[in-house]
Amino acid sequence: GAAMSQRVHKDKDEVQVVLTLPEEPSRLCEVLPEHGPYCSKLGSTDSIFARIAHEARFRLVIVTPFIDKVGAEWIASMFRLTDGKPVERILILRDYNSTKASLTGIARELDLLQVRMFDYYIRHKARHIPFETFHAKFVLGDDTQAYIGSANMLASSLEVALEVGVLLNGQSVLNIKRLVDSMLAVSLSINW
Repeated sequence: GAAMSQRVHKDKDEVQVVLTLPEEPSRLCEVLPEHGPYCSKLGSTDSIFARIAHEARFRLVIVTPFIDKVGAEWIASMFRLTDGKPVERILILRDYNSTKASLTGIARELDLLQVRMFDYYIRHKARHIPFETFHAKFVLGDDTQAYIGSANMLASSLEVALEVGVLLNGQSVLNIKRLVDSMLAVSLSINW
Protein backbone atom coordinates (compact mmCIF):
# COMPACT_ATOMS: atom_id res chain seq x y z
CA GLY A 1 0.00 0.00 0.00
CA ALA A 2 2.79 2.44 0.89
CA ALA A 3 4.66 1.76 -2.37
CA MET A 4 1.47 2.31 -4.37
CA SER A 5 0.80 5.56 -2.52
CA GLN A 6 4.30 6.83 -3.30
CA ARG A 7 3.88 6.05 -7.01
CA VAL A 8 0.48 7.73 -7.23
CA HIS A 9 1.08 10.74 -4.94
CA LYS A 10 4.35 12.15 -6.19
CA ASP A 11 5.35 15.74 -5.55
CA LYS A 12 4.84 18.04 -8.52
CA ASP A 13 8.53 18.90 -8.58
CA GLU A 14 11.78 17.02 -8.24
CA VAL A 15 14.93 18.90 -7.27
CA GLN A 16 18.51 17.62 -7.38
CA VAL A 17 21.53 19.56 -6.14
CA VAL A 18 24.22 19.92 -8.82
CA LEU A 19 27.88 20.75 -8.14
CA THR A 20 31.14 21.55 -9.80
CA LEU A 21 33.78 20.87 -7.17
CA PRO A 22 37.04 22.80 -7.00
CA GLU A 23 40.08 21.35 -8.72
CA GLU A 24 42.10 18.89 -6.61
CA PRO A 25 43.80 19.33 -4.24
CA SER A 26 40.90 21.00 -2.51
CA ARG A 27 40.20 21.57 1.16
CA LEU A 28 36.46 21.36 0.48
CA CYS A 29 36.81 18.00 -1.29
CA GLU A 30 38.77 16.68 1.70
CA VAL A 31 36.06 17.70 4.19
CA LEU A 32 32.88 17.03 2.19
CA PRO A 33 32.82 13.21 2.73
CA GLU A 34 32.99 13.75 6.49
CA HIS A 35 29.55 15.34 6.37
CA GLY A 36 27.62 12.36 5.10
CA PRO A 37 27.13 9.95 2.24
CA TYR A 38 24.55 12.23 0.59
CA CYS A 39 27.43 14.15 -0.98
CA SER A 40 28.19 11.23 -3.29
CA LYS A 41 24.67 11.52 -4.77
CA LEU A 42 25.13 15.09 -5.97
CA GLY A 43 25.21 15.47 -9.75
CA SER A 44 28.07 17.20 -11.56
CA THR A 45 27.28 20.36 -13.51
CA ASP A 46 28.78 19.22 -16.82
CA SER A 47 27.01 15.84 -16.76
CA ILE A 48 23.66 17.47 -15.91
CA PHE A 49 24.10 19.99 -18.75
CA ALA A 50 24.87 17.12 -21.14
CA ARG A 51 21.84 15.18 -19.92
CA ILE A 52 19.49 18.14 -20.44
CA ALA A 53 20.86 18.66 -23.96
CA HIS A 54 20.76 14.97 -24.85
CA GLU A 55 17.16 14.58 -23.64
CA ALA A 56 15.87 17.75 -25.34
CA ARG A 57 13.29 16.87 -27.98
CA PHE A 58 12.07 20.26 -29.23
CA ARG A 59 13.94 23.09 -27.44
CA LEU A 60 17.27 23.73 -25.73
CA VAL A 61 17.93 27.16 -24.24
CA ILE A 62 21.20 28.27 -22.63
CA VAL A 63 21.14 31.53 -20.68
CA THR A 64 24.54 32.81 -19.59
CA PRO A 65 25.96 36.25 -18.85
CA PHE A 66 29.65 35.36 -19.14
CA ILE A 67 31.54 33.24 -21.71
CA ASP A 68 35.19 32.52 -22.40
CA LYS A 69 36.70 30.22 -25.07
CA VAL A 70 36.42 27.10 -22.88
CA GLY A 71 32.83 28.01 -22.06
CA ALA A 72 32.08 28.56 -25.75
CA GLU A 73 33.22 25.01 -26.47
CA TRP A 74 31.06 23.82 -23.56
CA ILE A 75 28.07 25.54 -25.20
CA ALA A 76 28.89 24.02 -28.60
CA SER A 77 29.16 20.54 -27.06
CA MET A 78 25.68 20.90 -25.55
CA PHE A 79 24.14 22.03 -28.84
CA ARG A 80 25.97 19.18 -30.66
CA LEU A 81 24.04 16.70 -28.52
CA THR A 82 20.83 17.93 -30.20
CA ASP A 83 22.15 17.53 -33.76
CA GLY A 84 19.85 15.52 -36.00
CA LYS A 85 16.81 16.25 -33.84
CA PRO A 86 14.14 18.87 -34.57
CA VAL A 87 15.30 20.96 -31.62
CA GLU A 88 15.08 24.74 -31.48
CA ARG A 89 18.49 25.89 -30.21
CA ILE A 90 18.66 29.22 -28.38
CA LEU A 91 21.50 31.08 -26.68
CA ILE A 92 20.63 34.15 -24.60
CA LEU A 93 23.61 36.39 -23.86
CA ARG A 94 24.31 39.42 -21.76
CA ASP A 95 25.91 42.11 -23.92
CA TYR A 96 26.86 40.30 -27.12
CA ASN A 97 29.71 42.74 -27.76
CA SER A 98 31.50 41.56 -24.61
CA THR A 99 31.14 37.86 -25.52
CA LYS A 100 31.63 38.04 -29.30
CA ALA A 101 35.38 37.33 -29.22
CA SER A 102 34.86 34.17 -27.14
CA LEU A 103 32.22 32.89 -29.56
CA THR A 104 34.23 33.35 -32.79
CA GLY A 105 35.81 29.90 -32.49
CA ILE A 106 32.42 28.19 -32.52
CA ALA A 107 30.56 30.66 -34.77
CA ARG A 108 30.54 28.38 -37.81
CA GLU A 109 29.31 25.41 -35.78
CA LEU A 110 26.56 27.46 -34.14
CA ASP A 111 25.53 28.60 -37.60
CA LEU A 112 25.45 25.01 -38.93
CA LEU A 113 23.39 23.93 -35.92
CA GLN A 114 21.05 26.88 -36.55
CA VAL A 115 21.50 28.26 -33.04
CA ARG A 116 19.52 31.46 -32.59
CA MET A 117 21.26 34.03 -30.39
CA PHE A 118 19.70 36.84 -28.43
CA ASP A 119 21.17 39.75 -26.50
CA TYR A 120 19.36 40.75 -23.32
CA TYR A 121 21.14 44.04 -22.68
CA ILE A 122 18.75 46.95 -22.89
CA ARG A 123 19.84 50.55 -22.49
CA HIS A 124 17.63 52.83 -20.38
CA LYS A 125 18.54 56.51 -20.24
CA ALA A 126 15.99 57.28 -17.51
CA ARG A 127 17.39 54.75 -15.02
CA HIS A 128 20.01 55.27 -12.31
CA ILE A 129 22.00 52.40 -13.81
CA PRO A 130 21.44 52.98 -17.54
CA PHE A 131 20.89 49.39 -18.64
CA GLU A 132 18.79 46.30 -17.96
CA THR A 133 20.33 42.84 -18.17
CA PHE A 134 20.69 39.61 -16.19
CA HIS A 135 23.11 37.73 -13.96
CA ALA A 136 21.11 34.48 -13.87
CA LYS A 137 22.46 31.26 -15.33
CA PHE A 138 20.19 28.48 -16.49
CA VAL A 139 19.67 25.77 -19.06
CA LEU A 140 16.17 24.77 -20.16
CA GLY A 141 15.40 21.48 -21.87
CA ASP A 142 11.95 21.50 -23.46
CA ASP A 143 9.42 22.34 -20.76
CA THR A 144 10.44 19.40 -18.60
CA GLN A 145 13.79 20.11 -16.97
CA ALA A 146 15.93 23.09 -16.09
CA TYR A 147 19.24 23.81 -14.37
CA ILE A 148 19.38 26.98 -12.29
CA GLY A 149 22.62 27.85 -10.57
CA SER A 150 25.86 29.74 -10.38
CA ALA A 151 27.80 28.14 -13.28
CA ASN A 152 28.85 30.58 -15.98
CA MET A 153 30.18 29.32 -19.31
CA LEU A 154 33.75 29.87 -18.19
CA ALA A 155 36.77 27.63 -17.70
CA SER A 156 36.71 28.49 -14.00
CA SER A 157 33.11 27.26 -13.66
CA LEU A 158 33.97 24.00 -15.39
CA GLU A 159 37.35 23.27 -13.86
CA VAL A 160 38.26 25.42 -10.86
CA ALA A 161 35.49 27.02 -8.81
CA LEU A 162 32.80 25.54 -6.61
CA GLU A 163 29.52 25.98 -8.48
CA VAL A 164 26.14 25.05 -7.02
CA GLY A 165 22.81 24.74 -8.75
CA VAL A 166 19.67 22.69 -8.87
CA LEU A 167 18.13 20.50 -11.55
CA LEU A 168 14.35 20.94 -11.63
CA ASN A 169 11.85 18.50 -13.07
CA GLY A 170 8.13 19.10 -12.84
CA GLN A 171 5.68 21.98 -12.78
CA SER A 172 8.24 24.60 -11.68
CA VAL A 173 10.01 24.21 -15.02
CA LEU A 174 7.03 25.92 -16.65
CA ASN A 175 7.95 29.07 -14.69
CA ILE A 176 11.45 28.94 -16.20
CA LYS A 177 9.89 28.47 -19.66
CA ARG A 178 7.72 31.56 -19.09
CA LEU A 179 10.79 33.52 -17.98
CA VAL A 180 12.70 32.44 -21.11
CA ASP A 181 9.77 33.40 -23.34
CA SER A 182 9.62 36.82 -21.66
CA MET A 183 13.37 37.33 -22.03
CA LEU A 184 13.12 36.45 -25.72
CA ALA A 185 10.30 38.95 -26.16
CA VAL A 186 12.51 41.85 -24.99
CA SER A 187 15.89 40.68 -26.30
CA LEU A 188 17.56 41.68 -29.54
CA SER A 189 18.08 38.93 -32.09
CA ILE A 190 21.76 38.63 -33.05
CA ASN A 191 22.94 38.02 -36.59
CA TRP A 192 26.59 37.11 -37.04
